[in-house]
Amino acid sequence: MPGIGQSFTQVLSQRRVVPSFKGIPFWVEQDGEEGRRRLPIHEFPMRNDPFIEDLGEADRQYDVTAYLVGDLSSPEASGLVAQLASRGPGLLVLPTYGPSWPAAPPSSAIGRRTA
Repeated sequence: MPGIGQSFTQVLSQRRVVPSFKGIPFWVEQDGEEGRRRLPIHEFPMRNDPFIEDLGEADRQYDVTAYLVGDLSSPEASGLVAQLASRGPGLLVLPTYGPSWPAAPPSSAIGRRTA
């Protein structure tokens, strides 16, 4: 609940999560997460009902459109590209989903555009 003299927007801005991957901050245009369960279906001869086996949760996939802004955006972009190419998982912080420890897939890419 906002305090006296504080608007709801001011309260939200104080709690804003700074998106980052392996410590490199960025801005998020959009983000998404895909999760599912591993459910192989077994079919047997002379049975009308298949057996569905629950093998637990499958890997989560994140789709993030991120950008960097400012005079330091070029070196920050180089640092982010280096972190995406580095081995192993890293701390990913997204405003919608909070912190997680994914590894960047080999298909990750960054496009650079100037105004």
